[in-house]
Amino acid sequence: MLNRKRTHNIMVGKYLMFIPVVALLLLFSNCANKKTDKAQSDTEKADTVVAVEPEKKAEPQAEATLPQEKTDSIYSVVETMPDYLGGQKELLSFLSRNIKYPTKAEENKIQGRVVIQFVVNKDGSVSDAKVVRSVDPELDKEALRVVNSMPQWKPGMQKGEAVSVKYTIPIAFRLP
Repeated sequence: MLNRKRTHNIMVGKYLMFIPVVALLLLFSNCANKKTDKAQSDTEKADTVVAVEPEKKAEPQAEATLPQEKTDSIYSVVETMPDYLGGQKELLSFLSRNIKYPTKAEENKIQGRVVIQFVVNKDGSVSDAKVVRSVDPELDKEALRVVNSMPQWKPGMQKGEAVSVKYTIPIAFRLP
């Protein structure tokens, strides 16, 4: 004890400040637990209600249902993604040739990037175009118009078979 340093008054003060902080944390955590306990008890009450329906005898079906073929699903990722005929360079060229900057957006000096998502179907046609990220309704409308007017694509392939695939492209609108 003689060789040990004495604790300064500042350190004692820090320890004393720590006690109320811990007490407040415990108080708040208990309050939060009471709210969740109340919510759980409400659901337990709801679980105790039982509805009894009169028994119905099963009637034999006259027709046997055949398993239907799997409906056409739309893939997000496939072995070979759809490709614009002519490649990405030709796609960018098509977009730049066909996009007409809306006059209203040009007057208001609105610019930005509109992200469009669409489906490239098994036959290569484009459908279900929608705006994923919007900038302005006028720019969105123009981007959708151009995407819907795209020519055929080379469809995506999964296990050697043409499938429908979701495709997303950003279209940048910039004023000169």
